[in-house]
Amino acid sequence: IEWQGSVFEPRLQDGPAVVQLGVRWASRFVRTRDGTRQDAYYDLRVAARERLALPCGEFETFRIEGESFDQRGRRRTLVHWIVPGVNYSLRSDSTMYDPRSLRMTYAERREMVSCRQMRWSQA
Repeated sequence: IEWQGSVFEPRLQDGPAVVQLGVRWASRFVRTRDGTRQDAYYDLRVAARERLALPCGEFETFRIEGESFDQRGRRRTLVHWIVPGVNYSLRSDSTMYDPRSLRMTYAERREMVSCRQMRWSQA
């Protein structure tokens, strides 16, 4: 997977195999950018059930939380909200912190604003 000039091998596995409160897992991957390889990981867990109001509607979701430290000591956090059966995070928050000052150096929020999920049937 390529994203913002970085290549991730394998893809970050940020969705659980079983959506149940308390489930924990780790996702390890290699990030390559400008010829530099960096080993990275996320420790993730299904943290809570929440009602989430978005421009596209209101949903009963599971909140997934993740935390990571890379080889340079930068802390990263990931929070996203999923609904089983929808193959996309309804909302996700990503942040990165400077290892020395602990100040936030990057923050991004993505929200679903509209959705139309098609039903497939066998011919």
